[in-house]
Amino acid sequence: MKKLEGFSLIELLVVVAIIGVLAAVGVVGYQQYINNTKADVAKTNAQGLERWLASTQLTRSGGLTVVPKDCNIEGTGTLARCFDETLTNTTNGPLEKFKNPYQANTTAPIVHFDNSTSKAVANGAACSSFTAAKGRYAKADGSGATGNPTDWKGVLIIQNTTATDDITKTSHVLAVGYCDSDANFQEVNASVEF
Repeated sequence: MKKLEGFSLIELLVVVAIIGVLAAVGVVGYQQYINNTKADVAKTNAQGLERWLASTQLTRSGGLTVVPKDCNIEGTGTLARCFDETLTNTTNGPLEKFKNPYQANTTAPIVHFDNSTSKAVANGAACSSFTAAKGRYAKADGSGATGNPTDWKGVLIIQNTTATDDITKTSHVLAVGYCDSDANFQEVNASVEF
């Protein structure tokens, strides 16, 4: 009868070492993939917001009714009337499906409107530089607050860059962008008319 032999201890250690190296490389690659995906989602959200602003501008300038109704040109008030929690309202807000990729909970801020009526923060600058007194943000759950969010990562930014702040006007120039993984402002478009 022939004697069967198993693997030696050295052979088993080599196999375990190879599996460990492959797992380590896979985990690092997977983490990089997740980080890149979050960055892409934040940028895509900002581009979607930019497109919504441009199409809403056409509707507003034509005198048609827009959703949310707070963005219509009838009535009085400031742009904050349009860019508050009605954007993320869970029943009819245009950004109701948007989520903050860096903050999974429903109370995470999704959009921040800075009404400084001038270019408040330059491209690449820290998002925490926005003026809290002129800010208002909307959360993913359709609620909102005045001031600045405590965590800026993934927040979409709308800046009023003109001296005009009247919801009845259709000549506002807005800068649109987002806060990246380092909470720095990344501009998507510096001059969206609204």
